[in-house]
Order: sequence, then C-alpha cells, then structure tokens
Amino acid sequence: MSRFLDESIVAQAREARRKLSRGADRAGEAVAEVEGLLRDLGVAARTWVPLGKRTIRSRQGRREVEISLGYTDEGDGKWGVKLRAVDPLRALPDRFVRLSACPSEIRVRLLPQLKKLAELVVTRAREMADLIEETISGEKEAQADRSSP
Repeated sequence: MSRFLDESIVAQAREARRKLSRGADRAGEAVAEVEGLLRDLGVAARTWVPLGKRTIRSRQGRREVEISLGYTDEGDGKWGVKLRAVDPLRALPDRFVRLSACPSEIRVRLLPQLKKLAELVVTRAREMADLIEETISGEKEAQADRSSP
C-alpha cells in the first residue's frame, strides 16, 4: 500500500510492468526465432535493411551515421542479426552490435524491420538456389552437347 500515490496509479504501474516484461520477452523470442531460422537456412550472404541516419558525437565532432539492421558475420565473425552504424565519410570505423544484446525497447521497435530482414534473406536464399540450379542444369546440357556425336 502506497502512502503517497493513489492505489490506481500503483495498480497501473504494476500492469504496465507486466506488459513491458511480456513484450520484452516476446521481442527476445522473435530475435532468437529469426536468428535460428536464418542460421538453419545456411545462407552466408550479408543482407541489410536500412533504418535511417542518426547524429552521434565523436572525437572528430558530430557525425551523421547510417544505421542498418542486418544478417552478417561482421564485427565478431559470428553470423547473427546485428545493428550496424556506418560513417559514410569513413572517418569512423563501422560499429556492430548483436540485436539480442540491445535493450528490449530497441528490439520491440525493430520487430517490423526484423520480419523484413528475414523475408529478404529467404528471398536471397531462393535466388541463390535458383542460380545454382540453373548453372548446374546449364553445365549438364553443355556436357551432353559435347558428348553427342
């Protein structure tokens, strides 16, 4: 029982905390699900969804960096869903952070882009599979033509 706050405010705060906790859990589960799907797909193709630009402060002063969400092995050599900050002028090194290591608020806000990223990677995988199939079919036809009298 609060001595200072109205009980309805306390109850609302508790309900908000429960909702935030459930939302954060769901966002974490979504990130893990997408990473698992992409890892199982086995496509080693860096794919990025641009998120926009942001101004940061550095030793060189204020800089505008481009922020993207992607599936990559850049940064730590391990494939996963990561945020990337790129200085278009290349005065600053590219920075990477795993989405699973981001605060839950960021993960929740990026769920629509995470879905878009998964769709892009799956599309790229299908395109790569089609290209491989076409290349192999073309090679088989060429071999058959060379072996015909």
